[in-house]
Amino acid sequence: MEYRRLGSSGMKVPVLSLGTGTFGGTNEFFGRWGQTGIQEASRLIDICLERGC
Repeated sequence: MEYRRLGSSGMKVPVLSLGTGTFGGTNEFFGRWGQTGIQEASRLIDICLERGC
């Protein structure tokens, strides 16, 4: 996994990451981002794990 510095914070973060804000998407805030279904969410997690996230 490749890491990069996050600005001047000194913190290192992975180049690839998995955001899950759209998983479920049932409330108004996250629903505006999208509503990823169970099958699609599972596939996204599989892809992330295959690539070492």
